[in-house]
Amino acid sequence: MISVSRLLEAFGNYGNPLEILVKRRWSREHEVIRVVDRRSGVAVRCKLAAHRMFGEVWFDHDYEVPGVPLRRGDVVIDIGGNQGFYTCYAAWQGCWVYTFEPDRENFTLLEANVRSNGFADRVKLLPMAVKLTSGAVQLFRTDKLGGGMHTTNREFAKHQGISVNDAVEVTAMTLPELFGSEKLERVRLCKMDCEGAELEILQSLTAAEAARVDAFALEFHPDAYPPTRLVEVIESWGTHHIFAAAPKYYCQRDILYAVTKLALRETMQIQAGRDR
Repeated sequence: MISVSRLLEAFGNYGNPLEILVKRRWSREHEVIRVVDRRSGVAVRCKLAAHRMFGEVWFDHDYEVPGVPLRRGDVVIDIGGNQGFYTCYAAWQGCWVYTFEPDRENFTLLEANVRSNGFADRVKLLPMAVKLTSGAVQLFRTDKLGGGMHTTNREFAKHQGISVNDAVEVTAMTLPELFGSEKLERVRLCKMDCEGAELEILQSLTAAEAARVDAFALEFHPDAYPPTRLVEVIESWGTHHIFAAAPKYYCQRDILYAVTKLALRETMQIQAGRDR
């Protein structure tokens, strides 16, 4: 039973709340539905089982890092683009977005959502995974969360009951390779929702490469590795402050933020200038 407060919030946030409620009641989880943000008018088509991720991004603001707001013209990297929820959010704010999504079904919806919202001129879509090393890797696929739990991490797949028989071969590249090929000297935010691959992605970065990224916002996965390892890797760079996200409304997820000391100093200088 949906509470009155949840209904009121849905009507305030979504541009099509009645359509979503009907679909949730009568559609199957693998069916594609339309979800609209009331304020911006941005609309995405996604699998019903994945639609809650729209709320996590647009209404819970899971990947908004305190002290590091996105600005028009910023460069953003979206690792685990899924069906386009965060990519469209960053592009709507005027950012240049590089989005990685290795699953073919997700990528098809991602591409369509970027195009239909008029964001194709500021988004580069990369149909591949990000890993410690480049080359061919196995993507373990599952229907859970409408394709939101595909993973390249075998340990995570095992803990989630994802069969190795459901794996397909995909191509992977590294973050340093992206920096080099696209000549990225400064990235405002690197968002990661990649079901266990985040540790090795961070391990691929030197301190100098990591310093190019003002902030990381990532979901971590204890089923894939000890979370303390993430902290150890980030601390070894000596460039970022680390803190955990507060619990949110849509889903209590494990999210970690890391922000460069330089980005925080710049934010404080801007704030000090406004207070004068």
